[in-house]
Amino acid sequence: PIINQMKVLSCLRHKGLGAGAVDVRLWKHFQSTQLPDITPNSRGGQRLLTGMTKLKQLLSQLPEGVVTVENVGRNDTDITLEATRSLLVELCTKEVQALTTLVNQAMTKAGIAANQLYSVEVLGGGCRMPWVKEVLEKATQVATLSYTLDDTSAALGATLLLANFRKNPTSLSTTAILAGRTAEDTPTDLQRTLRESEQAMATLDQQLLQRSAILNQMEAHIL
Repeated sequence: PIINQMKVLSCLRHKGLGAGAVDVRLWKHFQSTQLPDITPNSRGGQRLLTGMTKLKQLLSQLPEGVVTVENVGRNDTDITLEATRSLLVELCTKEVQALTTLVNQAMTKAGIAANQLYSVEVLGGGCRMPWVKEVLEKATQVATLSYTLDDTSAALGATLLLANFRKNPTSLSTTAILAGRTAEDTPTDLQRTLRESEQAMATLDQQLLQRSAILNQMEAHIL
């Protein structure tokens, strides 16, 4: 009965709004201000990115955050990095604008006003970031958001949508959005850079594994 009553009013997406984009914003900030020698396709760059993920998580809970990133300073020294929520919002100005636009477009496409919303369910770990909450509350005018930090709600929603579509394929003319390509499918410059950096690091990892294997063979022979 629930499936038969379900109706998709709008379905929009923005591939550049993942929580990983926030990590990259922090990474670029500290790389440009304190660690100019760090490059994306290096082990130091990867360690810095891991540190930025931790810093983002801290700033989701506290107004200020401090993390120590090992072996990224000169002569492989440890570096302590500090940031505030206000800095994070400043760095993520484009993401804030993009999320605001996306929510407004979704509501316009659905043909509903903010005062017609009963509740808003926010999925994923990225919703822990205060600026995400502020954007959603302002755009939807829903003061109390419902949070789901695991995949349960997303999986349930996808299952209901697919079940309804199988029963009546013509009932979801907007289903093409789920399978069709949109402008957001075109990789951005940032995504291309990240993909190239990931491939470079994978190649470096493979080379280091081969080098380690050779050193192990030499050590075993000597012993």
